[in-house]
Amino acid sequence: MPIAVDGARVGRYLRAAWRWARLLPPRRRERGVRVFYGHDRVPAPGDPAAGGSAKSQRLAERFPNSPADFTLLYLGSTWLPRDLGPLLRLAGRRALPIVVNQDGIAYPGWLVKLIKDKRNSVRDTTDFGSERPAFVRPLPPG
Repeated sequence: MPIAVDGARVGRYLRAAWRWARLLPPRRRERGVRVFYGHDRVPAPGDPAAGGSAKSQRLAERFPNSPADFTLLYLGSTWLPRDLGPLLRLAGRRALPIVVNQDGIAYPGWLVKLIKDKRNSVRDTTDFGSERPAFVRPLPPG
C-alpha cells in the first residue's frame, strides 16, 4: 500500500537539511547583522501572512532572512521553528544573541537597539520586559 507524502512537507524538510549542511561546518565570522527568523522562507511583502510570520515578514523588509550565516536568531512565539532546540544550541555555542518576541510587537527600532548594545549575550537577551516601550507594557490594576 503506497504512503501518501505531502510535497510541501518534503520540501520543508529538504530545505532544513540543506540549511543544516551549510550551518554545521565552522566558519569565520563576517561582520554585520544577519537575522534568521527560524524558517528558511519568510513570506515576501504582499504575500498572505498572519501572526508570527507577519511580524517576521515586516522585519525581513529591513533585515532580510539569512538562514545559513546568521549573527542574530529572532524568534516569534507564535511561529517557532520545528528545529528550535538545535537552533538554540547552535546559537548558544556560537554566542549569538537570541531575540524572542512574545508580546506581538515588532518594529525595527527595538531590534536596532539590541544590535547596537554590544553588552548583550545569549543569556541576557531573552528577557526584555523592561526594554519594551510604555505602550506595550500592561496597565497597572485598578
